[in-house]
Amino acid sequence: MSEHAASDFGFDSEIYSDHKLCLRRKRKRDDDGDHAHHVGVVKVILARASAFFKAIFESPLQDADTSQGVTYISLDDDDSTADYKDLQAAWVHLLRCAHTDDLVGVPSALLPGVLHLADKYLFPRVAMLCTQAMEEQVAQDREMALKVLALCHCPESLACKCIDALTPALELHEVYALLHAPTQSENVAAKARTVCSRWLSQHYGESWPEQTPESILDLEFPAFELLLQADDLKVRSENMVYQAVVDWIRHKP
Repeated sequence: MSEHAASDFGFDSEIYSDHKLCLRRKRKRDDDGDHAHHVGVVKVILARASAFFKAIFESPLQDADTSQGVTYISLDDDDSTADYKDLQAAWVHLLRCAHTDDLVGVPSALLPGVLHLADKYLFPRVAMLCTQAMEEQVAQDREMALKVLALCHCPESLACKCIDALTPALELHEVYALLHAPTQSENVAAKARTVCSRWLSQHYGESWPEQTPESILDLEFPAFELLLQADDLKVRSENMVYQAVVDWIRHKP
């Protein structure tokens, strides 16, 4: 029985848990570990917290393993870029929060991963708690802001706070991250493009030389395209912009 089983509402308890989740991944040839981690849960709590698990537990077509007390979760199916151990740890924190309704003990670095899983597996309450916890932290932590923006379903309010946090002292690799952010919000996408366009104009479009500089030729396409679309681009003629496009195409392999 875990040390905090009584206060964790049956989470990972040998006495109170009535079901097991097996977090596993496929074996790799250079590693003989079993790649599986079992976590005890209470089915009624998990079903109440997640529509995904509610459907699994209440389905008349549930497989033999689930009916006998074990549900397998394949970590190989996850589409995040998280390290395997971080993903496994995020799962454990997600399940604990679903039982306890708090994020006590969750490291800040794992919050984006927990939010990702909460969104994917339909834990709305956990997703809300993660969002609230990170709204203050992203203002102080640029790396966390970038991790949050990389989430496929980042809440709009949180994504905007991340962009606001990155805008001062923005760097080129952060511009690329903003332009590649997989947001589904038109407002977030528009805000990111506005911030990036302003930065690119200030750094590359203030005085356009006759010959296209290497710094512009090295830009990735989304940034190069956005630079050319800027309303405040300072060029003496449209021919210079055309020549920049020709030079950029020739420069890229």
